[in-house]
Amino acid sequence: MKELDSAQLFPFEGEPFGYSLHLLLGQGSDGDPAPILLGQDREEMTARVYLGAIVGEPDSLVDLVAIKMLPNDSNQAAGGGQIAVTNQMLWERWDRERLRLTALRQSGIFFPKLFQPEDGRKGLGLAQIPPLFFAREAKQLFTPPCPYCARPLETIRDETFLRTRRLPSFEESAYRLTGCLACADREGAVAVFSAMPLRLPGSVAVGKPEELARSLAKALLRDWDEKTVQTFASKACAEEALAARKSGNVPNPLAFSLRWLPFNFALSPVLVTGLSPLRWDEWADVLGGRDLAEIIPSATADHLQNQSIQRRVEWLKSRLPESGQFFFAEEGNGLDANEVLCLKLIGFHQVVTALAAFYRTTSQPHLDLNAGHVLFDPFGAGASLPSFWSFEAKLHGVASSLSAASLGFDVVLPPAHPTYPYAAPEIVEFQMAHPRAADVFFQDILPDQGSGGMRVVGRLVDPNGLFPTPSAADPIRLALPEEVAGLGLSGLTVFLKEGSEPSYQEFEFQSEPVEIDEILVKKFRRMFGARFPGVRYKVFPRFGSPSDLYSLGILLLRALSHDEAHFGAIVQALPRLSPVLSKQDSDRPAEARLRAAAAGEPAVLALLDRSSIFFGNRERAAARPNAIPQSLWEQAACLAFRLATRTSGFSVCASASDFDPANPVEKLELLLAETEGLIGSLRTLLFHRQAIHREIQTILAEFLLDEPGGREEA
Repeated sequence: MKELDSAQLFPFEGEPFGYSLHLLLGQGSDGDPAPILLGQDREEMTARVYLGAIVGEPDSLVDLVAIKMLPNDSNQAAGGGQIAVTNQMLWERWDRERLRLTALRQSGIFFPKLFQPEDGRKGLGLAQIPPLFFAREAKQLFTPPCPYCARPLETIRDETFLRTRRLPSFEESAYRLTGCLACADREGAVAVFSAMPLRLPGSVAVGKPEELARSLAKALLRDWDEKTVQTFASKACAEEALAARKSGNVPNPLAFSLRWLPFNFALSPVLVTGLSPLRWDEWADVLGGRDLAEIIPSATADHLQNQSIQRRVEWLKSRLPESGQFFFAEEGNGLDANEVLCLKLIGFHQVVTALAAFYRTTSQPHLDLNAGHVLFDPFGAGASLPSFWSFEAKLHGVASSLSAASLGFDVVLPPAHPTYPYAAPEIVEFQMAHPRAADVFFQDILPDQGSGGMRVVGRLVDPNGLFPTPSAADPIRLALPEEVAGLGLSGLTVFLKEGSEPSYQEFEFQSEPVEIDEILVKKFRRMFGARFPGVRYKVFPRFGSPSDLYSLGILLLRALSHDEAHFGAIVQALPRLSPVLSKQDSDRPAEARLRAAAAGEPAVLALLDRSSIFFGNRERAAARPNAIPQSLWEQAACLAFRLATRTSGFSVCASASDFDPANPVEKLELLLAETEGLIGSLRTLLFHRQAIHREIQTILAEFLLDEPGGREEA
């Protein structure tokens, strides 16, 4: 890839650095240049990811990278309404991801390269990026100055300054205000700005990004003197403003301000990781015979996210050997079908291996496996190795889940915006289950010998039915009414009372230890038996390996489906398939149960046909040679359905709680072993078939030697 259209992001002031970080540019819907998004729409609430490049001296492309930062409006970021997210939490998430990537890279190769290791001397010395505007015509990023004093604006983190002006806290909210502290109190001036609308006004005016752009345009064209204009960070814009002033043909400030795009409106953490060119779904389709050019959308080619696909494909082609040999096998004998299935299962095995390493390193589930977080990278094929045998999987999204330790208990929450259809049903259910109203009856309060606190015992009743039904290990958070808040308890974390079972509408609970003095304990006892309506409760399930195994099953179904439409039809059939599977005789082999259950599901029946390994209709024709043994193909397809369903006796996990907390990686290890068996069979068919024939002939000859007259025949 040559002559990259880009804007330098780092170093910020152009000081010498050996190599630089650039944002790749595409054409926006308005025809102007704009940074290229990598297309992860689902993360817009918690992160945005741009296509970038590491550029060496002199202007040589070193590597394509993904540049991840906060959205300008992060007020709704993460948590799904369960936790009040703050800037401190968001910064901690970035630190957690950076630390995890460093540790995970040491545990295995199936994770993206991090260009910001803890030792900044060995990588980009870049942990945060300041407020930045993008000058479209000049293709330049710059920190906007104050429209009054021309000093660079900064993100306001002075808590005293914010508190005395009744502005949102930086540490305790998700607001990030950018402004000039020296001009904030200036009469009639708007020198503080926010991309997020403030819920309550402060004692100083707060403007929007568009207001800052208009004020800067007005300053350049009218208010600043010539010397101040010359100090403007974008030299091209400054020269244009000076030329307009000298000519007397001064444009409208609003029109002039449209040349600037508020790229990063406030301080943001940033992660720069290696970019793998193909997503899981793209990789599966290309293996199945789809041309690389076909994965680039043509109908909306001007969309910035679609332009990222074009750049990724160009980068991929530049790294593939010129020979163009993708496979060992050639069309005609049907062995290429074997090879495609083998490669897809090898890729799947790599993802499971990465997930197992993630479990061992972090001691928690991933909970965000999807096609956008599993990418494939070619590491360079040798002269004798076909290109597609050189691909490696990279597992991303290693900090998508969120710790709920701030609620007073230790549990891992899935991402606030789960990706359909990869997210397990319990993850979707959790995000849909907002705090519900219930009645609470307090029954007892007992001293806890271990902590010295008190445990509250009671009963919760939801006339509309408990949702979801809690298990013994699930923490349940109660938001208590004002009558109880007078005791100093605004909330309780409770669990099912030992030995009790929840019914459809109620359960008995016992709380975690709480600190209540003796006077309040006596007052609390007087409340026993009374009904307290309007209590809000939220069940926090203990997520584990079943949730990730479900996502792995969906990923495998996508790899075995011949295209996106076929995959969508299979996903729609899954809820109908499980009840039918549960009625099958559990003593029958899993493959036979699946065939019987698929009788009324055309999409599932089509998947059980081994021709689904190919992408194109021509390759799926009945006369097309296909050397995949039908039994081996059905084992692979059945494995995908066993992962993506929850049927006792058939599925890998019968329920979301079907895992051993003491050994969370156990089912992943079993899955690795089963996948290795399938891959081994396919490798044998591909590379050791002739040797097997010789072994069979030798054994037959030995039998013949023992038969009368058999020596001559042998």
